[in-house]
Amino acid sequence: MALVKVLSDTKYTIKDIHDFIKTVYEKRADEGIHFQALSKSTESIEQRIDDNHGIVFVAVDEQSQELLGTGTILFHYDENHVLYAGFILEAVRPDVQGQGIGKMLKQQREVCAKERGCHYIISSTASNAVSSIKYQLKSGAKKYGFSSAKNSDYYSIYFRKDIVSSFKGSALYCFIRYQVTKAKTKLLFHKDGSFTKLGEVCYNTFKQLKR
Repeated sequence: MALVKVLSDTKYTIKDIHDFIKTVYEKRADEGIHFQALSKSTESIEQRIDDNHGIVFVAVDEQSQELLGTGTILFHYDENHVLYAGFILEAVRPDVQGQGIGKMLKQQREVCAKERGCHYIISSTASNAVSSIKYQLKSGAKKYGFSSAKNSDYYSIYFRKDIVSSFKGSALYCFIRYQVTKAKTKLLFHKDGSFTKLGEVCYNTFKQLKR
C-alpha cells in the first residue's frame, strides 16, 4: 500500500527525488521524449522550488518506505495577481504505474492548492507524450497553451484545471487559447525554442520598430 507524504517528513532529499525522476524519465527517452528535468541540475531544481515556495510530495511503500512516486506543487501569481498552483516534476516508478499512485499524488496536491487559496492549476507535458496527455485530460484538465523552450527537443502542451470556476477556465476559452498559442508557436518557433524563418523576420522587425 502506498502513502503520500511531504518530502520533509521522509528520509529522502531533493537529490534523491531528482535521481528518481531522471531514472523514470530516462525510460521515456526510449520513446523519443526527453523531458527537460534530464538536463537540469539538482541545484537549479531546488532553487526553483525554493523561489516559488514549493512543496514536494512523495508516495512511499507503507512497509518498506521505498520511493514509488513524486509530484511537486509551486505557487505563482498571474498577471491579474491571482494565486495559482503549478504542478511539476511528476513521476511514478514504472513497475507500479497503473496502481493509482499518480492519482493519489495529484489529489494530495489539489487539496494543498485549495487550502492555500489557489484559483486554478497549471501543468504541462511534452506534445508527443500521448499517455501523459490522456492522463491530464482524464483528470479534468483542459488544454490551455502550447509553447517551445530553449534547449528542448519537443513542444509543450499546458493544461488548466479550475478550482474556482472562471471564464478563462471554460471549455470554449481554453480551446480558443490553445489553438491560437499552438498556431503562433509553430509559426514562430522550432521545438528547441529557436526562431523559424518567419520568427526571425518578426523579431528583427520588432527590434527595428523599438529603435
